Formats: sequence, C-alpha cells, structure tokens
Amino acid sequence: MFSHLLISIQGPEILNKYVGESELANRTLFTRARTCAPCILFFDEMDALTTKRGKEGGWVVERLLNQLLIELDGADTNSHGPGRLLYIPLPSPDERGLIVIALGQKKPIDASVHLMTMGRDDACKMLVEWT
Repeated sequence: MFSHLLISIQGPEILNKYVGESELANRTLFTRARTCAPCILFFDEMDALTTKRGKEGGWVVERLLNQLLIELDGADTNSHGPGRLLYIPLPSPDERGLIVIALGQKKPIDASVHLMTMGRDDACKMLVEWT
C-alpha cells in the first residue's frame, strides 16, 4: 500500500508579483514537505517557473528558481532519505490504453467498447497533453 503523502503543486500557483512572496511560498511548501516527510512533491506545469535569461521581469522567476534549487539540494539533509527530482514523460499509446482500462474497470461500459484501442487513439494523446 502506498503510504506517502502526495503534495501536488501547480507551477503558476507559486508565482506572485510581489517581491519575496514567491520565495516565501516556496519555503513554506518545502517546510510543509519536511514536516510531512516522507512525502512526494508533484510539480505540474514546472515550465511556468522558467524564463529566458535577461528577459524583462525575469529576475523574479530566476530568484524563485534559484530558491527552488536550494530547497531541492537541501532535501537530502532530511534523515528520511534523499531528495529526488524525477521527470515523468507522457504515457505511450500502450500506457494510455492501460490507463483507460484501469479507469474504466468499475464503470458501466458496453462490451463493444474496446478501451485499449480508445487509449491508443491520437485523440486520447491530445487529451493527455492538455491535462
């Protein structure tokens, strides 16, 4: 049984236009994670936390990103184990099919519907990329 706490973070929700607020949100997030350790931090839309160097206003994002890297580096000082940054790519067509099958197991679905074929379809790929 999976017993770790999962904390889901939307990248844009960390950003704040006021000086220091983004860094405070970041520190608060990692403080919460350390308190709940062991836990998993799931960052979605992490690309929102990046910008091109030298871009006007980009220093805010650069400071936040630096703070995030410092927190990730410090995550391994916890006695519960090392911190990790793991990239999970989008599922392959077969993996999408298995996901659709798993999601449909307890649903009333007509026997003529082939869930694996549905998951492999390009239309399903587009849905996965937009979520």
